[in-house]
Amino acid sequence: MSSSNEKQNSKGSLKDAPDAPATTGWFEESPKSGVPTDPDQIRAMLQHKPLAGRTSDPVAADFDKAAELFCNGVRLFRSGEDRTQGRDDIAAAFLLESRSIKYIHKLPPHFTDELKHLCLDLDLIQELCEINTPGISQLPYSCHVLRVLAANKFGTMIPTMYAGAMHSILFLFQAVQKNPELEAKKTGPLHGYMTRPNLLYLQSTIFLATRSQQKAIQSLTAAIDLDPDCIRAREARASLWANLKAVDDKTLVA
Repeated sequence: MSSSNEKQNSKGSLKDAPDAPATTGWFEESPKSGVPTDPDQIRAMLQHKPLAGRTSDPVAADFDKAAELFCNGVRLFRSGEDRTQGRDDIAAAFLLESRSIKYIHKLPPHFTDELKHLCLDLDLIQELCEINTPGISQLPYSCHVLRVLAANKFGTMIPTMYAGAMHSILFLFQAVQKNPELEAKKTGPLHGYMTRPNLLYLQSTIFLATRSQQKAIQSLTAAIDLDPDCIRAREARASLWANLKAVDDKTLVA
């Protein structure tokens, strides 16, 4: 990874983004009818249903943990009980399993506090990642991670956000390189999930969003070299290889 600039030259803001359809995460669409008005239906749409005991997929435990971190983080941040810990928990959830992030572009007026604690919205994301703060060295690690989340969500509407997200990833990667203890599972920041494999995986998502598939493969390969058990990196690389017809079937499943 190359060195990053101290300043982010990201023009525009999330406020410039037009209203988007309600989603329950950047990876999946909500019902076409939009956000329901019945609280029970909203809760069913947003609340994570634990996967433990329902599948043998090794990723399920990470998904459950990430969902727990996400909900706790949103609650802590929105309520003001502990905004620093809340932001850290949301960032950790995104690092661990990005599909745990629940998002609705604009909260309807009928949302109770309980329902607001189940999801992010446009205003909250902007506040969490301090998107209009130009300097990056003084921002907490969680802000940098959440700028990647914001770029994944809004980059197609504000392309300069991809550059800002990449600067944040490089800043974090260099911090971990200089201080390997930051990767410690029990004592590292963001619950120990700010690791080089996780950051390389996030980098690959930005490369994919900007249609740099070969660079995405390089990032995923570097993540696998550091952690051969990084399942999502292996799956993403295999998918890219298959789409590009870049390797033979034997290599694809290796």
